[in-house]
Amino acid sequence: MKPTPENIRDALNETYLASELAKLRGQRIQLPNDIPGYFDQAEELASSLPDEMSEHAKGLKLHADMGREAYRSGDEEQVRKHFWFIASNLPHLSELRREKPLAEKARTLQSAKTSIQAHALELFRNDTEEELKTGYVVKLLHDMANSQSGRSLNVTTVRNWVSEVAPDYAKKGGRPRKPQE
Repeated sequence: MKPTPENIRDALNETYLASELAKLRGQRIQLPNDIPGYFDQAEELASSLPDEMSEHAKGLKLHADMGREAYRSGDEEQVRKHFWFIASNLPHLSELRREKPLAEKARTLQSAKTSIQAHALELFRNDTEEELKTGYVVKLLHDMANSQSGRSLNVTTVRNWVSEVAPDYAKKGGRPRKPQE
């Protein structure tokens, strides 16, 4: 089973509460044998975080390592502290992970926009007769925009992109000039 912030948090909270109860009763804290597995899952989760979250991942990995080491040495109090840190940060990490696909889509779309605008600029630079209109350039570049963005874009979206870089003559309405004979 692939670790999720929710199942790691639930397991850590359950173990943490059991250890708190044992501590209140004056009993020795009995840590379950699968604690290193929880720390491993937390570390695996940290490794799956995007680069923008590298600081969060470092903290999660550090506490997983320290918690694992505390478990090996039998220091229940330190194990609990590292458990608590990981469990308390998982809801925030879960939210950030949900944002990852959105950020990737935004980067892909921005990359497509930049490419389309570069192609449009090249077409307008080569238009020495100043005959190209924005609508015509949009028709030429719409399919390219769809393939680069990985989705079907509205013509209006591509038109807005092209209009941002189009010269004034291309934005004027009306039919293109007839060629002089």
